[in-house]
Amino acid sequence: MIDEFFLFWFRFVFPKRAELEMGQTDDVFKTIETGISRFLAATYEKVSLETL
Repeated sequence: MIDEFFLFWFRFVFPKRAELEMGQTDDVFKTIETGISRFLAATYEKVSLETL
């Protein structure tokens, strides 16, 4: 089973760690904001299939 937290971390946080360390959180937030709906949709589908 794949941990969804790690998927989120390596999709959104890890590639932007330099920006986060420099305090550019607004840019990182915008990146997360644009991609989170697709990420959550895929996660929801996986969890739904596992539950059923």
